[in-house]
Amino acid sequence: TAFLCKEIFQVQWDPDILDRLHDINEGWVAGMVLFHHAFHDLSTGDIRVCLDQPYPLPDPVADYLEEEVFSSLASEIQDFLLQTSILNRLRASFCDKWLGIDASQKILTNLAINHLFVKKEIVDGNKYAYHILFRIFLQKKLEARYPPEIIVDLHRKAAALYERLNQIEEALTHLLVAADFKDI
Repeated sequence: TAFLCKEIFQVQWDPDILDRLHDINEGWVAGMVLFHHAFHDLSTGDIRVCLDQPYPLPDPVADYLEEEVFSSLASEIQDFLLQTSILNRLRASFCDKWLGIDASQKILTNLAINHLFVKKEIVDGNKYAYHILFRIFLQKKLEARYPPEIIVDLHRKAAALYERLNQIEEALTHLLVAADFKDI
């Protein structure tokens, strides 16, 4: 990240900015280019303000993900991505039970094989994860496309299934997001 910024972009950003960019881009060089375009006219302070947000997603990154990735997918794949964006890790069997479908493994495998910001975890090959920027993008789209009560219901259903699977920490996380304090 430091080399790319200094030698290619010819900018001298502070180490804390470089560290945050490295973390959020997870090695995605095109993402670095998009961040550079978003930040090239900003002061160091303004860059820090942007990166200090819980979900930094500059317009060039969001536009790229919308135009080059998301919009070209079939609507059922888009719905799957949006709904599952609330999960930290994806396991096909969980997604099938939670969403009432039987195609999660096929969807996740195809997304990972085609390098569409989904990666299969090395340690547990049955789990997948979204690239952090793609997940942020999906969550913002989820909030724009679905009414809040539907999103809360997704969290409640995920919490109930995690509880049945004795994954209490995950269940509590979803109940907190759903503000379901009675069940907590």
